[in-house]
Amino acid sequence: MYRHGSVDKTAHRSGVGKPDAEYRRVRQSGHPLADKYGRLWEHRAVLYDSCGAGPQECHYCSAPLDWAADKLAPNAVQVDHLNDKRDDNRPENLVPCCRRCNVAKGQERRHDALLDAGWWSAKDTSRTRGQAPRSRIKSSTAAARTLPA
Repeated sequence: MYRHGSVDKTAHRSGVGKPDAEYRRVRQSGHPLADKYGRLWEHRAVLYDSCGAGPQECHYCSAPLDWAADKLAPNAVQVDHLNDKRDDNRPENLVPCCRRCNVAKGQERRHDALLDAGWWSAKDTSRTRGQAPRSRIKSSTAAARTLPA
């Protein structure tokens, strides 16, 4: 039996956090962010065209970001929609952000939606609202200090 009292109802089947709209791909051969077939995500093209090719800063934490980095690298530009609508690609709605801040914002949004849907109470979490989640990986020196002698 789960916290919400049912074994038939699970969070991944709740519909909470499912996007209302999907990202749009466009074809722009010759665009610096396009793949070899000339395709790219519309929101990335709009932000790149409005901000330029130069180095960017994360909107939330001011970390330096780079368009050329691998998309999963910590310094790669990720595009965030301020109003959380994936199909609203107006330049004033798009900001560059780092992977850590983008993931933290998405987790917070899903957490709030699950709270609103009654999946758990606000007391069920220890994360402070508005902060990026801390890494749970300890450094090897810190782990060595905690081991018994």
